Amino acid sequence: MGAKRVLEVGVFRGSTTLALASALPQEGEVVALELNGDFCSTGRRYWDKAGVGGKIDLRLGPASESMRLLLAEGGGGSFDLVFIDANKADYDD
Repeated sequence: MGAKRVLEVGVFRGSTTLALASALPQEGEVVALELNGDFCSTGRRYWDKAGVGGKIDLRLGPASESMRLLLAEGGGGSFDLVFIDANKADYDD
């Protein structure tokens, strides 16, 4: 894939998170934003079982707030790939 740092907006059960983290190099990171922590509980088990749990920074809460925090932490412009799979009702036509 060539990416080292990925932002995923909308984790749900975590299967895409697992695929992204597995494709990254050892020093890679997926910052995964999810509103509902209950959805991710299944994924977390499989992330750890696959040995990629340490590559995943799961942040719970509204993605807009999490992204503001990422910017405040100096994370703006630091992602090689952004995967958005959340809040589809608000996607533009």
